[in-house]
Amino acid sequence: MQGLILVILIKAAFFGTGNIASLNSFNPSFLRCFISVFSPFTMTAMLIFKILLPLLGVTFTYSVIARLKKILIAKLSMVLLIISDTMALVFFFRLVDEGSWMDIGSSISHYSVCMLLTVIVYTLLNFTEYLLPLSLSKVARKERMTVQCIPWP
Repeated sequence: MQGLILVILIKAAFFGTGNIASLNSFNPSFLRCFISVFSPFTMTAMLIFKILLPLLGVTFTYSVIARLKKILIAKLSMVLLIISDTMALVFFFRLVDEGSWMDIGSSISHYSVCMLLTVIVYTLLNFTEYLLPLSLSKVARKERMTVQCIPWP
C-alpha cells in the first residue's frame, strides 16, 4: 500500500508542474526576473530544476516517513519497481507504429515518461539513505536540549 501511495504522489508531483508539451513550448519570458541575459543552458537547468523539485520533495518526505515507521527503503524501492514496471508493461503493449504521428508520439512518450520516472524515483529513494543518515530522534533530542526559553522582560 505504501508503494502505491508513493507512485500516486510521484505522478501527481510530476504532472502537477505542467504537461510534457509545455517542455517543448517553454516560454522563457517568466525567467526574466531571474536572468537578465538570454542563456539557454541556464534556462534549461532552471526548467529541469522546476520539474525535479516536486519529485525531490516527495521522495525526501516519503523516505523520512518510511524511516519513522521503520520501513526499509530497499523494500519500498522494490515495491515501487514492481508497480512501475507493471505500468510500463501496459504502456509497452499500447505502443503503436501506425496511425497519425500524434498517436505514435503520444504512445512513445507515455512509455518513456513511465520508465524515466521509475529510474529517477528509484535513484532518489536510494540516494536519500546517504543524505539522511541522522537518526531523527537524536536530532529532536538535541534541539530540545539546546533551545532555552528566555523570560519576557
